[in-house]
Amino acid sequence: MKTLKLKDFPTLAAQVKRWAPGYRKHSVMVAVAERETPFGWWWDEGSKSDYATARIGGSGTTPWYPPRYPETEAQPIPTGGETVVVETGVFCGKPATMQLTIHPNDLARLGLSPEDTKR
Repeated sequence: MKTLKLKDFPTLAAQVKRWAPGYRKHSVMVAVAERETPFGWWWDEGSKSDYATARIGGSGTTPWYPPRYPETEAQPIPTGGETVVVETGVFCGKPATMQLTIHPNDLARLGLSPEDTKR
């Protein structure tokens, strides 16, 4: 996972604004994977994660609804086919930096290369 400044990636920045118009941070964290396993969707000392899927080229997101109990293991959310997993939430009482999980085949559609996402 790597943190990218949106000003350096205009295609990605434009897409993030379509997915989350109210997102005000200047960076996003990007992970390249074929699936994302949700964790931390329950409140835990001021922190909570919210997951959604989004289509590349589309606007808005489709929320992911977690299992009812935190002890229940969540099923992985697949990426690919122009679908990206978007994680937002609250960290220590403040808005968290957005994390995007992108399939390796979809990087170019967001103006990214594999080198951009390596640590």
